[in-house]
Amino acid sequence: MKEAWAKDSSSVILLDMAWIEFSVSDVDGEVAEALCEMLSAHAPGRVVVEENRLHASLGDLPGRERKGFVASFEVKAFVEIPDDAEDRVLTEKTRKLKEAAHYLKAIRSFPDPVVRRLPDVNWEEAWREKHGRIKPGNKIVVVPSWDEGDFEPGDLPVRIEPGMAFGVGSHPSTKLCITLLEDTLRPGDRVLDVGCGTGVLTVAAKSLGAGSVLACDVDGESALSTREALGQNDRQDDPSIGIVHGSIECFSGKIDLVVINILAHVIAAMIPDVSRLLAPGGRFVFSGILSEAEKMLVEKITEEGLVIDERRTIVDWVGLQGRRM
Repeated sequence: MKEAWAKDSSSVILLDMAWIEFSVSDVDGEVAEALCEMLSAHAPGRVVVEENRLHASLGDLPGRERKGFVASFEVKAFVEIPDDAEDRVLTEKTRKLKEAAHYLKAIRSFPDPVVRRLPDVNWEEAWREKHGRIKPGNKIVVVPSWDEGDFEPGDLPVRIEPGMAFGVGSHPSTKLCITLLEDTLRPGDRVLDVGCGTGVLTVAAKSLGAGSVLACDVDGESALSTREALGQNDRQDDPSIGIVHGSIECFSGKIDLVVINILAHVIAAMIPDVSRLLAPGGRFVFSGILSEAEKMLVEKITEEGLVIDERRTIVDWVGLQGRRM
């Protein structure tokens, strides 16, 4: 069984199935987040947001204007169908996606969705051709499993198996999360990685000196991917790392550092649990935040008595670091 590569989500694509790609291009950050929430109901764990391009601000172009440019996004959902499915199955799944988009379009205008059946390709070869090492900050280096090259002194490699490439570190939100994690984590910290996806942040936290790491994800395949990532990094038998199929409400006790790289509205719903779990002086790192949603999230954070100490951005993506008083 082969696994396909795609960019920055929380699970993998398995090629014993056929796949539909449902995409909407040239939308601003607010619409992108709304589309993500809507499409996640039909393709849980398989919705991707990508930077599309920067337009010069001339006339009525889609996206979000800033300093003479407009940042736009493309949202994609991947829906599996049996490889031998009849055309009516494809038609029905496509109809449901278009119907959901139609209701959202009544509230906010955006371009018509494009639906296509993905071609049968060798995804592992495509992964190898497209991706090499990624070093978002000063220490963590995300590398494909086949890379046996040397590293610079001080580099901390995090290996990801081909096919687990959703969340491999190429997306701005993951880069923000890794760099904030490098500067925030203290040796011996009890870390909670919420929405662990491929496990890249779980492995990174342990490599940076965390005393223990708890990882959780509501997607069972993501929890499995994190377990596989531990094996790829020779940490499969590490008793200080735990993986849970569930979310933040499953946990009790006190945590020194909570790391969440998910969309802003999901993080907002988790803030009360973050506050409940953080030890006095405990810290948080949040990423996956589109700038349009930042104000809403900041208000929720301050309402719970948490303090934001640092804000970083890459284009329209925001990362926040803060603490409990």
